[in-house]
Amino acid sequence: MVSKLVVSELKSLLMLHSSKYSYELVLKYKGALKELSSMKNLEYTYETTTSSGTKTEAYKEPPSEKVFTIRGGSENGAIIGEGEVIKVNVKWDGSEESFQLHNKAK
Repeated sequence: MVSKLVVSELKSLLMLHSSKYSYELVLKYKGALKELSSMKNLEYTYETTTSSGTKTEAYKEPPSEKVFTIRGGSENGAIIGEGEVIKVNVKWDGSEESFQLHNKAK
């Protein structure tokens, strides 16, 4: 698989009237779905100064979508700050790619 699993975004939602915080990290494969037909394992992680997360997926059948998502949140916890760098690492079937996202103001 060519390095096409890198188009991504991190959506941070902060509700100011409460102390709840949620996030969504979305990885979108830019190539054709059939290019993922041989993928058996996928692991993607993110790391910030205040939090981190990992999701691992194993496929007995080829993936049916080109979008992969980690969701989470906290109450009264630390939030991802404006301008913060989010480190993302993606591993699939012996290949690996790392990149950074920058949390921008809305």
